[in-house]
Amino acid sequence: MVWPRQRQPARIVAYPANGQARVPTSFDRRMEVPRPFPRATTARVGYVVTLQASGWQAMKVASMTLSRHGGRVPVYLGVRYAGPGLEPWVDHNLPGNAAMLAAKAPLQARTRYQVAVRGHVRASPTAPWRPFWRSWSFTTA
Repeated sequence: MVWPRQRQPARIVAYPANGQARVPTSFDRRMEVPRPFPRATTARVGYVVTLQASGWQAMKVASMTLSRHGGRVPVYLGVRYAGPGLEPWVDHNLPGNAAMLAAKAPLQARTRYQVAVRGHVRASPTAPWRPFWRSWSFTTA
């Protein structure tokens, strides 16, 4: 996640990237300060998936899901601006144009995961919110 010093082209960037392979299966939250996902009950969670609306002032997330074989995977979320129902997941350490999730347990090896995010972006504090939807997949190592 970055806070650019100069104007960036408006685009929504996902990581891991669409189609990326050999993605790690887990992440140790103790390796970062401040620790992400403060609601997590374990140090090790699934690998972190991020979305950043580069070039946009803010991104408000309405839903963000992770699935495998058609079934949803339980996740921890982190968003700066949340739509209705996601307010408990607000993380003031994130930039205003970013969101992240991690499975509550390490991901399964050699497995394809699908991410879906729905929300709104805006170019400035007074600009109208514009809807967006992204879906992509990655495969673990």
